[in-house]
Amino acid sequence: MSEQSTEPSKKQWLEYQELAARIYAELQPYARVTHDDRILGHDSGSLRQIDVSIRTSIAGHDVLIIVQAKDLRRKVDVNAVGELAQVMRDVRAAKAVLVSNAGFSRSAVRFAKSAGIDLCSLHDAQSAKWPLSLSIPLLWIERHPEVELEFALRGSPSVKEDVTLSGDSREWIFSRDGGVTTHQLFEDFARSWNDDPANRERGRLHEWRPDLASLSLRVAPDVWLRVEELVVRYQATARGWLGSLRLADCRGIMNQSTDTLSARVTMTNHDIPLVKDPSWPTIDDPDSVESRLRELIVVECPEITLDSLRFHRFAAGVSDRGHR
Repeated sequence: MSEQSTEPSKKQWLEYQELAARIYAELQPYARVTHDDRILGHDSGSLRQIDVSIRTSIAGHDVLIIVQAKDLRRKVDVNAVGELAQVMRDVRAAKAVLVSNAGFSRSAVRFAKSAGIDLCSLHDAQSAKWPLSLSIPLLWIERHPEVELEFALRGSPSVKEDVTLSGDSREWIFSRDGGVTTHQLFEDFARSWNDDPANRERGRLHEWRPDLASLSLRVAPDVWLRVEELVVRYQATARGWLGSLRLADCRGIMNQSTDTLSARVTMTNHDIPLVKDPSWPTIDDPDSVESRLRELIVVECPEITLDSLRFHRFAAGVSDRGHR
């Protein structure tokens, strides 16, 4: 009975090399990245096979980086690092990188450090063989005005009882022609809030005044009172939720020597959640979180509608001008 090989097939290690070349090409779009290169050795006089070569220029100086990609099922030993160090010297490479997802032996890590060779692994979120699960913090912010409404109405003999008004802006119906046509005045306020970020600035008292010309408010069926004064004063508030977003299209190189990840991430509008996750914890001051975290996706929902606009407090007055 023949013994089953414990090493990956030729097709698999070729795919591994090709993935390495693709990732380096994505991370260094202005460099020339070549898979399965042949470079003449200065000392050996022979063509040396290089899994991936990276040629670039820094301040007018040509720089060569060589990468050997080993898709193994066992840790890379010190001999592989030594072989790469010899090739690095022979082709006069400025840097050498040894890539393996199986890990590295302690002696290999120690020798690589002294030889200036980086030890790395490849990751691809869409690969079943070399997967990458990468998430980035997501801050969901909802901004809302805390409104105080002050207004005055001109009384009418047709109003015999006290006027009761709702705190729901949708129930306030206005007209400029005695009820022939109606207008949701607070839609204008919502538009002002939504269109100009300055109107959503936190830390100060804002004031909004509409045009009062011929403006009346319906206080009962077929009963309209003239609006003599209407002022909306508000402060902008913010509430946040801190969650995370898993990146579905992400490829990168994990440098085991420096414990850093260099990755290419592709995102579209379809990757951004349309609603917040109820499991995300609430953040009282999302602006401070946004300024503190460098790597952060911010989803801001500043817009308001009549459905979300409520009056926290309002003061009303009814004058008797026009009574006889």
